[in-house]
Amino acid sequence: MNHDIAMRWVADLRTNPPQCTGMLHDGAGYCCLGRLCVVLGVEFLRHGELYVPESDPYESELLPEDVKQESGLRTRDGRSWNNSNSLVEMNDSHMTFREIADFIEQHWQEL
Repeated sequence: MNHDIAMRWVADLRTNPPQCTGMLHDGAGYCCLGRLCVVLGVEFLRHGELYVPESDPYESELLPEDVKQESGLRTRDGRSWNNSNSLVEMNDSHMTFREIADFIEQHWQEL
């Protein structure tokens, strides 16, 4: 993953914005990957009951491909090459943004 983007993402997560699970954005909070979208300037649009990234209006749960490419993440769910858990799984198992930020800070090269 791109180091500069990873550190901007870590700093954002440590501001403790509202967190949600099961989707990138629920209208009030974001999952950790949704916050990466915000860091990279992706706008979210309401599409029926869902909020979706403007760049990928058919995706509400995984990172849009363009954000994956820009950030340098290996996968759209934030799975590191040597960790069995993805960032999506960490977020949805109710790890806090601060805990996820600590993981990203320590493992950004593997993501």
